[in-house]
Amino acid sequence: MKNLKVKKVVGLGILLIFALTALSSCNEDFEVYAYKALAAASTSYDTTMRALGDLYAKGEISKTTKDKVIMPIANKYYAAFQIASSSFESYIAGKDEETKDKLVKSLEALNMALTEFLSLAAKYIQTPVNPSAVK
Repeated sequence: MKNLKVKKVVGLGILLIFALTALSSCNEDFEVYAYKALAAASTSYDTTMRALGDLYAKGEISKTTKDKVIMPIANKYYAAFQIASSSFESYIAGKDEETKDKLVKSLEALNMALTEFLSLAAKYIQTPVNPSAVK
């Protein structure tokens, strides 16, 4: 069940980030979708990290893999998220074109970092062939 939730959250997060670009001309909608994109990215990351943590706890992911493969990409995402969050706060405070452009660029970078992280995680998180078999 957890694997299906990860896929749903990931899809929602990526969809919201792409929708943000389409709505960037409407300030009120832009603000709402920027916030939702950040929230979806955060939820996607948290859910995926929990799933990876469960696999690590079960011994299905080694300490070496966690430290040398997963965590560098996870930290890259986290840094991008912090920059995007800060850019969002700056945009809310100023609501000018300069802060809006910085926010759009930081959300694009966040999308790339999240996509890289989720692609890596997908190599370790297996979705059952028959979802109804999950109990």
